[in-house]
Amino acid sequence: MYKPFLLASLALFFSLPALAQEQVAVLDLRSKGNISGADASILTDRIRSLIVQSGQYQVLERENMDRILREQGFQSTQNCESTDCSLEIGKMLAVRHLITGSASRLGNLYSLSLRIIDVQKGAILREEYMDCLCPLEDLMTRTAPALVAQTLGQQTLAKQPEKQPSSLLADQAVPVRQRYPWLVSLEGGWPRYAGLNLQYNLNPSFALGAVGGVLTGNYTINGYFGGMARYYFNPQDFAGFVDLIALGNFPSRFDFAVIPRIGFEYRQTGSGLSFGMALGMPIMFPYFDIGGITKVDASANLGLAF
Repeated sequence: MYKPFLLASLALFFSLPALAQEQVAVLDLRSKGNISGADASILTDRIRSLIVQSGQYQVLERENMDRILREQGFQSTQNCESTDCSLEIGKMLAVRHLITGSASRLGNLYSLSLRIIDVQKGAILREEYMDCLCPLEDLMTRTAPALVAQTLGQQTLAKQPEKQPSSLLADQAVPVRQRYPWLVSLEGGWPRYAGLNLQYNLNPSFALGAVGGVLTGNYTINGYFGGMARYYFNPQDFAGFVDLIALGNFPSRFDFAVIPRIGFEYRQTGSGLSFGMALGMPIMFPYFDIGGITKVDASANLGLAF
């Protein structure tokens, strides 16, 4: 007699959490700046999955949402930029809450934003954003989970990183050659030589330095010293450059050389490790008598910036 009543009570008890969940629609992220609509769509799918995993909302399936909107004449929610447009979509979908946002890129900086909109009240309940100086992959695997947790008011979520202070983000936005202006490097190449270079970046594009080392050949070893001026084509970690080196050698009679070169340098953000290669054509002035262009100068260097 009591068995049917007991089974019904248990079914009702276990269905209460599902009934308590409010239905939400997650609209496609708007793509801004140098980020494609396809990338924004992939990020939207990840955010939708994270919201489902949170258990806080019952998420309207994307296929059902797209079908309803197509029937109403909407082709893509990525074109819906205003709050009024979002509210109209929410009413068509018959949901209480909407989650919308944007994904943008400015230089090397990605920005991801989310907002929760109450469709009935026509109000934005919560809006959060996070910036990331990182690859696009990290934006999806690290920044998106952290932002979803923050937007939903949760303390933890899978793969959630610690929120970076704004001062650290500002420091990361400084060009690497401005953040680490000093560079000490070991250089070697052809013709046979090895040396130690020290340079200082006056700004992200221009550096001055001193060079010194030894030349070997024909069973002799001569020292050399000189100065360098270098111009970088861009302020990124990987940058091409042109430079001009003026050298003198000793202890023989003072020979003089000028070497215009072109090359590249990679200076790693974070560690300051540096690697580069260059190619030039030395112009020799033996005993201050103008000579001419001689062998090709090819070099590689490994250094540390600080």
